[in-house]
Amino acid sequence: MSCNLFAKGLSKFRFSTKKDRILLGALDQSTTGTKFVVFDSLGNQIQQDMIPHEQITQKPGWLEHNPEQILENANKAIQNTVKKLEQDGFSISQIKSIGVTNQRETVVAWNKKTGKPYNNALVWSDTRTREICKKYLEKNNGNANYYSKITGLPINTYFSSYKIRWLLENVPQIRQDLFKDVAFGNMDSWLVWNLTKGNHFTDVTNASRTSLLNIKNLKYEKSILNDFEIPEETLPKVLSSSQEFGIIQDGPLKGIPITACLGDQQAASVGHGLFNLGDSKNTYGTGCFFLVNTGTEPRFVEGGGLLTTILYKLGKNEPTVYALEGSIEAGGSSINWARDNMGLYKDFHELKDLIDKTKDTQGVYFVPAFSGLFSPFWREDAAGCILGLTMHSKKEHILRALLEGIAYRTRDVVEAFEATAGYKIDSLKIDGGLSKNKFLMQFQADILQKDIYQTKVVDSTCLGVAFAAGLSSNVYKDVEELKQYIEIETKVQYNSQFSNQAEEQYKKWKKAIQRSMDWKD
Repeated sequence: MSCNLFAKGLSKFRFSTKKDRILLGALDQSTTGTKFVVFDSLGNQIQQDMIPHEQITQKPGWLEHNPEQILENANKAIQNTVKKLEQDGFSISQIKSIGVTNQRETVVAWNKKTGKPYNNALVWSDTRTREICKKYLEKNNGNANYYSKITGLPINTYFSSYKIRWLLENVPQIRQDLFKDVAFGNMDSWLVWNLTKGNHFTDVTNASRTSLLNIKNLKYEKSILNDFEIPEETLPKVLSSSQEFGIIQDGPLKGIPITACLGDQQAASVGHGLFNLGDSKNTYGTGCFFLVNTGTEPRFVEGGGLLTTILYKLGKNEPTVYALEGSIEAGGSSINWARDNMGLYKDFHELKDLIDKTKDTQGVYFVPAFSGLFSPFWREDAAGCILGLTMHSKKEHILRALLEGIAYRTRDVVEAFEATAGYKIDSLKIDGGLSKNKFLMQFQADILQKDIYQTKVVDSTCLGVAFAAGLSSNVYKDVEELKQYIEIETKVQYNSQFSNQAEEQYKKWKKAIQRSMDWKD
């Protein structure tokens, strides 16, 4: 499907003064940090503040976040952004509403009476639930897709239900309080509950990542709740992505409503304007996430390795729109690993200089399967590996191979989609921190043999949830109005002369990725 280049030349959209602007806020709780961003109603970013949080790794395969630290950071980011706004001549009263977007699947359990978490949050990439997943596979005759016709998701450590099950089995106080005061939720629910002082809500996109939701009727599936022994009353109420979630009770935004909630990848899809059947995007963040709008009926696929998920429901009475998703386990996290764990470079300037020194990887391939392999393989037994090393290999070849590995993984999921859907996409919209890396984006275009488009606002996630907040607070009439505010800034054109080389390199990549499998017990 073609990339719809939305309106350029937005000079006709102007406010006479700063005080005339309607503002919308976006609270983005991501894997690496929490930020608050303010946009005007035309989609221009006005101010932001971002605060990173600790990555807690107690054991191999474990990754936790401190929910209380994240809540504190959210409040600080809001305060800092509001201060910058006021210094810049804006007023808090101009903020019509805010939206919340978040890292998906990550699970928090807390006590409703005390408000205290029982445990650190279990992050989406945490793989400690492998044994639990094996039990459910054995119970269901080895069928990894046993629940897929209901949830759209395979049995895998990635999803929330298995993390909740781990908490039930390993945190005694949760079992003791289970039928009294326990609340489970993803990061959106944790933040909404705290900001509104007690509203235990989530939206359909986040709920669709728990592996507990029937994505057709938008209700928790009782048979699955029984299988996991999770009482429904411990789970958040499921709302649409664009409606009121409550009023903020404290801090500088007191009295302002939360009128949208979206998982981060779905928010980015709204920010890109994936409003038409076949529209696609890939976000290059901590992981990489490829989503394609498949319309108002869920498209369940057998054996394609893609997830069937909810893309958005932009209002209580609006249709549910679905997507096929290719989730890639490693993106920015693998680049950070090369810096923080291995010391291969100091900063992104040095990374660029090292990559610029190389013409190729000299035959080195890097499979960044640090958390196993997600789409389309779903192999928890896979491990990261570097292949093709010789005495001539240098760190710049390894770094280049790592970046190329991210692009190859994207081709893996794009090819899986095209094989499943029966048609090819001819271009791709992109966003996320790694989309700023010019080498990676050019290599991505070349290895896909597709043009790539980047919007003016790189942070499509925050823009998307701000748009959703504006829809439900009557700032916008409908999604058609939003299209005029989404502006394409950069086109990365693929090199057609690279076609034969791309095919040869991708053949070797397929060999490399097979070598990464069947490694972990």
